[in-house]
Amino acid sequence: PAGQGDVCFSADGRYLIGASNGERDAVVWDTQAFPAKGERGESDKVLRPWAALPCKGKVGCVEWNPRYNMLATADREVVFWLPEEHVGVKPP
Repeated sequence: PAGQGDVCFSADGRYLIGASNGERDAVVWDTQAFPAKGERGESDKVLRPWAALPCKGKVGCVEWNPRYNMLATADREVVFWLPEEHVGVKPP
């Protein structure tokens, strides 16, 4: 069902990576980003996705390898990601 899947933190604890609600992307949240503002200007305390990583299939599990600074996403096939700032990242 939509909304279920695996998530994990990056090695430094700044980023949270997980499935994007049934879409074919992995979503990245920046835990140090400021929450969005509500209608009256106050913080709604909801962390919005920072970026989406394009995947060929759905993301069923996500795992971060801190030793090699590498991310793996998988469902029926495994995809390995090496982080480079703003390369191949599209806004959600």
